[in-house]
Amino acid sequence: MVDQLRNLVVILIPYIILKGNTLKFLFWNTYRNTNINDILSDLIVENDVDIAVLAEYESDLDKLIDALLSKNITISKYITTGSDKIKMLGKVNDVI
Repeated sequence: MVDQLRNLVVILIPYIILKGNTLKFLFWNTYRNTNINDILSDLIVENDVDIAVLAEYESDLDKLIDALLSKNITISKYITTGSDKIKMLGKVNDVI
């Protein structure tokens, strides 16, 4: 199911170079789906995503972070200004 969803609604940009390292992005408009964290955590783990940008995300971001932590993925919330409809989180440190 995750593969089908990835093909339909997820845009992964896997080869953006940052200081010589590959940086993987995930962008997904979750359309206010509140039962999305399991799918998101699977996608982030399976694709080794560094930064996730979630549009219209209305689930519990802290629960998503905890689910990832239980899979040994340390990820943080990023501050997003200008829109409360966009949530960002990632592994990259020192992001405003």
